[in-house]
Amino acid sequence: MSAKAKTTYAEKMGAAIDKVAQQLQKKREALGRKQVSDTVMWDELLDKENRVDLDRFAIWLRESGQMAGKVSGGVALWTLEYTVRALNALMVDNPVLRGIEKKLRTAKKTKAGKSLPSKVYAGALNKIKENPAKSSYAAYYALLATLLFSAKGIALSGKETSDDKKQPAQGHVIDNDNATNLVVPAQDVQPLEDAIAQQTLMLQVINSDDADFVNKAINEYWPTIAVGLTEFETYRDTPKKHSGETRYTNGLGCTWQYWYDNSGKLYKKENLQGNTDALSRDKNYEQAKRHLIYETMPSLKTAIKGKNNITAQQCVALCFVGYQRPADMDNIASAISKAKNAQEIADAFQYYTGSNKWRDGTLKRRWWCAAYALGLISIQDLMTLPRDAFSRINLNNVYRNGHFLLGKETVKYALNTARNGTQTSVDAFLNSFQTGRTLLATARQQSSGAVYAGVQIEQTEQSQQIEGAMALLNQANELVAKRNYDGAVKLYKQAIQQDIDNMEAYSSLALTYKKLGDKNKSVEFYELCVQTVKDGNARMNANKSLLLDREIKASSYFNAGSAREEMAKLYAAQGKIDVAIKNYDWARKNYKTALDNANMDGIDDGRKDVYQKAIDRVDSEVAKLNKKKSRKIAYNTGAQQLQPKKKSGDTLIYGVQREIA
Repeated sequence: MSAKAKTTYAEKMGAAIDKVAQQLQKKREALGRKQVSDTVMWDELLDKENRVDLDRFAIWLRESGQMAGKVSGGVALWTLEYTVRALNALMVDNPVLRGIEKKLRTAKKTKAGKSLPSKVYAGALNKIKENPAKSSYAAYYALLATLLFSAKGIALSGKETSDDKKQPAQGHVIDNDNATNLVVPAQDVQPLEDAIAQQTLMLQVINSDDADFVNKAINEYWPTIAVGLTEFETYRDTPKKHSGETRYTNGLGCTWQYWYDNSGKLYKKENLQGNTDALSRDKNYEQAKRHLIYETMPSLKTAIKGKNNITAQQCVALCFVGYQRPADMDNIASAISKAKNAQEIADAFQYYTGSNKWRDGTLKRRWWCAAYALGLISIQDLMTLPRDAFSRINLNNVYRNGHFLLGKETVKYALNTARNGTQTSVDAFLNSFQTGRTLLATARQQSSGAVYAGVQIEQTEQSQQIEGAMALLNQANELVAKRNYDGAVKLYKQAIQQDIDNMEAYSSLALTYKKLGDKNKSVEFYELCVQTVKDGNARMNANKSLLLDREIKASSYFNAGSAREEMAKLYAAQGKIDVAIKNYDWARKNYKTALDNANMDGIDDGRKDVYQKAIDRVDSEVAKLNKKKSRKIAYNTGAQQLQPKKKSGDTLIYGVQREIA
């Protein structure tokens, strides 16, 4: 048996230097987790008189400074960390130096009495003295490598704060045959009746120490996760590069493609121009599965390790989160494990440290994850929704005062709103290809007979008022579907009286007045539509926390613009051209406000296109009316010039002089 190899000085020094790099890494990660509020936008600094609100400007300045400090601090720490790592690898702890040291240790002394190591070191020093230029080259290349390492770190740092569609780069390779994972029998993936009474889901808990975690979990839960991802992820048949991103998005939100090498190990390559091919739907879903194997499932295993009260269903919800942002899973899992009631479990899914640009859309998605984790919606519900319909809900009505609202009426509102989407339904989409049909059938079988009654979340007095208003809102929406607009108006007004911050009620009331105006060709109802939008906007201005979701503001202003446009048409038909133009101008301002809010909220391009087309349409109508007005003015002026002076007792009828009898 050979003796244990002695640690070299290079290794000892390298370990000490590595500790320095690790401390820098911890500081950088702590800085990355630091929350920076973003309560004031640049566009909101002007008051009603278009003057700068100095108080709001001071807040904006402070928050901008905090964000700039966070970014610059992260870059500086990345630079220091990778400088230390590069210098360590190049000049201290590397195979060459370790090998030389080991050989020198075994060298024998010479006749002169000096050891061979001494002679070698002396010779090396002499060579350096004799060849200063070569030494400079060595230092130059070491510095160049350091800068390259630092640049890589800065680039990765920027990616960490980019939108939540990106996947963090990882260099490890997972051996699929030996990966770890957990198994929970299909019959245990639903909440039990007695668990509901205890306000928790007593499902079989995943054993995070199981050596087969990844393989068994992916085999057990892949069909269910695939159904959820079909709803939560925008599917792309052909690769698309989004603004500000370096990689192309393919299939179910993948910015990498995953492949097995000859030894059966899974690796990934970036979706870059020239090496990203369009794949069939079957292959794209296989890519999504491999992404889970490579990144999401290992992150889940780490996140739930040592946490013994996270249920299997909650782990599936964590996978919905981790598919986009694996970095958030650990914090959410920790919060779930410490939760004392269902509300705290729901609120755990709010954790998000990404860009504010994507925060609202992420919170909408997270609300659905929380609802699924608590059994308030089922995988069968997700099957019947149009794809991407989760984003249709109004965030102000499911997120209030820092809490996710998960009452019965709120869940009903969310499901009904989501079902109004025009996209292909999840089950219809999955039925369009073989892999999808298999996944759908398996998921249905696994979820058949499940009791998704959900848990009861204890409500405060305020949340009870919100629930009451949501009940009225749901009833009003049902009346609108039946075209009972008068009845719907009464219920929307009652909902606002019960919950003055229910922005959906304002927007829906405005739209209903607009429908009544269309029905009766009535300027009165159109004016009521516009006034309702003003009331809702005034409430938003009074309570800035309601500006979470600018989509509702965009929709409301679009309704107001539509009402103004209809009024303009009515006035134009009556020949009141000046009044018509004035209403068209107001309509244009409303449509422009809708478009501005859509741009701030990252609303999909389809909606923005509708707003832009409305602006173009109004501009075209105003141009026509101005042309008509110019012709009329020119005609009247010409007619007056052609008319002879009137004599007493004469009148002009159609430009022909007649004598009054």
